[in-house]
Amino acid sequence: MDDNKVAYFGTSGDMELFHDGSSSFIRDVGTGSLKITSNGTGIDLQKGSSEFLARFIIDGAVQLYHDNTNRFETTNS
Repeated sequence: MDDNKVAYFGTSGDMELFHDGSSSFIRDVGTGSLKITSNGTGIDLQKGSSEFLARFIIDGAVQLYHDNTNRFETTNS
């Protein structure tokens, strides 16, 4: 698809996926929530395939990174 062309999902087009030439978007425009789920070990947000931005570990910590270095981490207490 070309830039600024939107792929719509859902009966009312409640979810949009597109690229505007500079940035890419996943947008929920409906009445519900945008949910990212996993039954694996967690969810990672990454720059490319080698640098972490954030990690959300199932039944564990949330880790926030700066320049691929863990700078903040939650604990169970």
